[in-house]
Amino acid sequence: MAFTRNDEPCIKFEKKEYNFGLLKAPWEKTAIFRFKNNSTDSIRIKSSHVHCGCTSVKYPEYFIAPGKTDSVIVKFLPQKWLNGDAEKEVTLKTTCPTDSIIILTIKAEVQIY
Repeated sequence: MAFTRNDEPCIKFEKKEYNFGLLKAPWEKTAIFRFKNNSTDSIRIKSSHVHCGCTSVKYPEYFIAPGKTDSVIVKFLPQKWLNGDAEKEVTLKTTCPTDSIIILTIKAEVQIY
């Protein structure tokens, strides 16, 4: 069973980092990370972990067929005490052996409203 073609990643994200720029707390912002199943087998995101209570993630909980696209949605709701540069990570665990762990990053310059 071959998961990838030509040394490409199984799960190919358009980008793995999103910068919101200037963001006033506590306004929620959403980043959409689009990806493609670049393998020859169906893959699935098994779980996720956020490194802060101000960040949440929604991902497809089903298998994605070869060549199909989908997205991971990350919401960021900075708290009023957060002021200045912020960088948060979302860790995804997948069924793909070459990309079993993927880290997505969101950044913002947070100002208290």
